[in-house]
Amino acid sequence: MKIDMSNLISVSDVSKNTSATIAKAAAGITQIVLNHNKPVAAIIDIRLLEQIEDFLYEQEVLRIAEERMHNSRENGVSLDELRAEFGLSDGK
Repeated sequence: MKIDMSNLISVSDVSKNTSATIAKAAAGITQIVLNHNKPVAAIIDIRLLEQIEDFLYEQEVLRIAEERMHNSRENGVSLDELRAEFGLSDGK
């Protein structure tokens, strides 16, 4: 992520201009909060936070699915093997 240098704000400026800071975030402007010239927090639009959380959730679901697919290949059986084991036909 590229940080727009004009969106850096000090902790003291956040305290002095809370309403303006929140208004910028609500308008979609991400602000990086600095404490002693080091980034310590970001103030972002709630919709962006929701998008980030949704993305992270989806990534976790994909990770779990891939792990399960990998494990099922190691310990799995084919459909034909299951049919044979349980005496089932393929329905044709």
